[in-house]
Amino acid sequence: MKDIIAPIDSDDGLFHDGDPAGDVRGTVLYAQWLNAMQGAVIDTQTEHKHILAAAGMQPNPAQNNQLADAIKGLIAQAQQASEKHSLLRKNNGADIPDKAAFVAHLGLKETVEQAQNALDRRTGGTVNGSLQITHSVNIGDSDSGLIANGKGSVALYADNVKTGEWNTQRLHWIQDLEVGGNLTASGATFGKAVSLSGGGHLTDILHFYGRGQSGNETRSGECRYYPYPGNPMSTEFYGVDVVGSHYEHRLIINRGGGNMKWFVFKDDGSAYAAQGHWQNNSDRRIKSDIEKIEHGLEKVETLTGYTSPRYTHSVRA
Repeated sequence: MKDIIAPIDSDDGLFHDGDPAGDVRGTVLYAQWLNAMQGAVIDTQTEHKHILAAAGMQPNPAQNNQLADAIKGLIAQAQQASEKHSLLRKNNGADIPDKAAFVAHLGLKETVEQAQNALDRRTGGTVNGSLQITHSVNIGDSDSGLIANGKGSVALYADNVKTGEWNTQRLHWIQDLEVGGNLTASGATFGKAVSLSGGGHLTDILHFYGRGQSGNETRSGECRYYPYPGNPMSTEFYGVDVVGSHYEHRLIINRGGGNMKWFVFKDDGSAYAAQGHWQNNSDRRIKSDIEKIEHGLEKVETLTGYTSPRYTHSVRA
């Protein structure tokens, strides 16, 4: 494209008409300026023709808007070409040809993988593999669930109340424990009372440990049976070590209302009724080969009777 031509060579750079009557000369047009003007027009037309050609158009003398149409067409073509090789905001990333490579270039590959494997807090999910929790798992609210209780120990809280804990050595249940089904325990230790309802059975040894010394007696853990819930009627059985004397087991039958019968079985093989008395009943149903004693009265009369003072049950006779 040619450079801008110089103005006409006049005092003010403008054209002026002549006046023969006043002997005033008009602006003289020299060949140099006219050639420059002609060259500028040809050059501009050539530039316009190239624009039309770029838009796929030919000059048409009957149209005076071809240049505008050509420029609009070229702009539209450029936009279409740009859309093929650029990201459009309206597509929200849908026009990214290789999304995985794009994420990797941004350094977000690991973040995306973690998000894909994360649990949806609304619907939950499944964790395949190990899950490490350094403090707590809240269930329902912020003060219920599992909480770290020191190295190798986990505590169970409900409504901010510690109900139990476990570690490599034991499971310690602090509050009441209710088991609706079967409870199978190997080597279990119960530090407080154990209540069984609805039946149950033992397939091995059940140990009852002592409750501490009271006076000169050390009692073992008690075993009590209540046949009717809410009724004081019960059967109680426990062992007693009478310090410095002997060891015995006590069986207590309680009918309620202060009606209690005690039976004591000592380690020397003797037994006695501490309250109440033994009843030796004769039951024909468990006897056979019954024979009558001849002259029974005569034989009774041959017996000799003796008397002696009675000692308390705590002193061996």
